[in-house]
Amino acid sequence: MPNSTIASLTAITTPAAGDILEIVSVADLTDSASGSSRRITRANLVSGLAASGANSDILSLSGLTTALSVAQGGTASTTASGARTALGLVIGTNVQAWDAQLDELALKVIPAGTLADISTAQILTNKTAIATTNDIAAKSLHSATTVVDVSAATAPSSGQVLTATSSTAATWQAPASTAPLRCRVYKSANQSINNTTDTLLTWNAETFDNNTMHDNSTENSRITATTAGVYLFKAQVAFASNATGMRQCHFRKNGTDALAYVQFPAANGDRTTIQVATIVELSATDYVDVVAGQSSGGALNIEGAASDAYYASHYEAIRIGSLT
Repeated sequence: MPNSTIASLTAITTPAAGDILEIVSVADLTDSASGSSRRITRANLVSGLAASGANSDILSLSGLTTALSVAQGGTASTTASGARTALGLVIGTNVQAWDAQLDELALKVIPAGTLADISTAQILTNKTAIATTNDIAAKSLHSATTVVDVSAATAPSSGQVLTATSSTAATWQAPASTAPLRCRVYKSANQSINNTTDTLLTWNAETFDNNTMHDNSTENSRITATTAGVYLFKAQVAFASNATGMRQCHFRKNGTDALAYVQFPAANGDRTTIQVATIVELSATDYVDVVAGQSSGGALNIEGAASDAYYASHYEAIRIGSLT
């Protein structure tokens, strides 16, 4: 602006290049270096001050007594831990602390599908757990309401399965036999039955019994279901030779309920052999026995044999399925 004397700073117009401002002491009007007046150039004013715009010439800040807030581009703190708190980067709360295993995990290829986490129950489908240097040890199995402890289970052998030993424990065991439960018994000697008298037959010898379904001496008229299920029963009763009257036999369940009945006239000149069979549903401890009768006019033998002969009397059962 042109040289002029102003009474207040409000009269200063926008400076142009080369303009100077002299502050003159009101007590000393001398315009010289030795006087009280001071000459201020534009370069004097901007020297050492921050420029406007990108502020690329700000290299450091010193002498600050109050930290810049986050809104001002600062950290609102003069310490590292305070800065992390202000920025929401608290280690262990907002961010994971560094760990060598996390670095290793970051290099792994994540398999497709849902991965299990530590807080929710999930089903892993088509996933394989592979141990390298460390063994994978099962500690417990969880159902909706029960924790089953398997930590005491020894290392399994080939073919073994994890089998419950109680409501809260399990061990490795050989799988239960899948062979059908079965029993065949016979009479090793004759048994006499009176005329027109239904008589319970006894069986004092076994051909096979793989589930303790029969006892040769105690209540040996019975075949007992030790496991609930559907059973097929068959009995063959051989009456001694006598051509008079009828021959019959039938099954009973638990000593009262008749299950099946068969009756034939006596054969002429040879033993009379009759058979009866039935399918029945049994609960555990239910039993079935055989009752025979004849009307020859006198006592008559039910024939047995020292061995399980095909022509002699025998009785058998086999479990053919479950109840459901």
